[in-house]
Amino acid sequence: LSDGLPEAPNSKGEMYDYDRLRNLILESSHLSSKEIIETLIKSVDVWMEGKHNPDDITLVVTKKK
Repeated sequence: LSDGLPEAPNSKGEMYDYDRLRNLILESSHLSSKEIIETLIKSVDVWMEGKHNPDDITLVVTKKK
């Protein structure tokens, strides 16, 4: 992933944070790759309160079977 997601600022200027991201990935690990991406994007959108992220977000999810 790029730094655009964990460093996404909310209205108070706080970053989404790498620990928050890691916890959400662990909680979502039972989902499909596509669903994990959707979950991450939805979570950061809520965090940013619908505002545009000043940085790009790139995500790739692979799962080991």
